[in-house]
Amino acid sequence: YRNYDDLPYINFETFYAKSPCLKETLENARKYGDSALPVIIFGGVGSGKDAIAYATSSRRALRDAPFVKLDCQFIDDKQWKILLKDPDSPLGYENYTIYIKNMQCLSEQQALALETYFDNTLVYKRNRLLFSYIPKAQNAFEKSTLLDYIYDKIGALPLSAPRLDEYAEDISSLASIYLNELNVQFGRQVIGFEAGAIEMMGN
Repeated sequence: YRNYDDLPYINFETFYAKSPCLKETLENARKYGDSALPVIIFGGVGSGKDAIAYATSSRRALRDAPFVKLDCQFIDDKQWKILLKDPDSPLGYENYTIYIKNMQCLSEQQALALETYFDNTLVYKRNRLLFSYIPKAQNAFEKSTLLDYIYDKIGALPLSAPRLDEYAEDISSLASIYLNELNVQFGRQVIGFEAGAIEMMGN
């Protein structure tokens, strides 16, 4: 994304959450959005980690700078080598927001290479870094020293993404907001959901 306005973003600044867990998450996202520190977001599949990552970028001075998303699920060893070695890699730039998601998909070797890169280049001092992963997935990432490095060395702020069933009372409002965003983005006029759809989202 060339700048913040290109992001598939929902304005959580004006969204009122009913459930305590979502209130806490959004409050932390707003607070972290004013910080230059990295943020690491953890939660299950479908917990809205991407939306939270975008929300933490909404209030920073870097919101008008490029936003780079790297999905570890689709990056193989060869591509990681290019990202970490190529001088034209987005990791080599300054004043970017770089979002590295699905870190539970990293192999042991990839996690070590990324940690070494962070340590050698101090990329986290030149850019705003965001991370996300699915915890308790018995993966190499959680067993590696990279996770401790992200917390302890570069001081990432932890942000929990609650499961949908933990904020079921907010699903209807969030779904309507998403639907409105999609209507604007794709020029559609979908007015609502099929009967029972909202209930299924909360189960």
